[in-house]
Amino acid sequence: MKLKKQYLWIFLLINSLVCNSCTNSEARVIIWPAYVVNMGGYTAKEQAEMFKESNTNSIYANSIYANEDGSITFEMNEKQLQRNLDKFNDNLKENIETAKQSGIKVEVGDHYQAITFEFTNEVLNMFTTFYVTTASNVIALQMMSGEEPDNWNLQIKIVDENTGKIIKEGTIPEEEIRILPDDWEE
Repeated sequence: MKLKKQYLWIFLLINSLVCNSCTNSEARVIIWPAYVVNMGGYTAKEQAEMFKESNTNSIYANSIYANEDGSITFEMNEKQLQRNLDKFNDNLKENIETAKQSGIKVEVGDHYQAITFEFTNEVLNMFTTFYVTTASNVIALQMMSGEEPDNWNLQIKIVDENTGKIIKEGTIPEEEIRILPDDWEE
């Protein structure tokens, strides 16, 4: 009887291992567009190397490489994809909280399609940092959620907190969003 129980446990263990590897082994290809890579301030090759260094034991991806067009390709299974989604959502939440403490309200729209920044011109000097980190996290989340790297966009709106006036708005990557102190003047 003991032998039957051991065989049963071994069978269940093998079955669970096989099933786990089936659900986690299907490769997903995620491509970060060159636009996102350029926001990071490093080349695609440099960033791919940095990602590889932090990817010990293939925790985030099975393969990471830079492409000729300046984009980066990540090949990952479902478990790695979920880990990345969790990590980038956590990064986004932390960035939004830090921005809030610095006087910048950040609201991310459904499906990562829009970001609204609301602040006064007194904190304009800190805006660029929060813009880059928020937008790059949101675009990465779009890619991991299934958006095509050649077909993405992100609506950006910048609002004066004191007046509610829209200072700038546009859609990246089609439009360049730059904001200057003169934009607050009427």
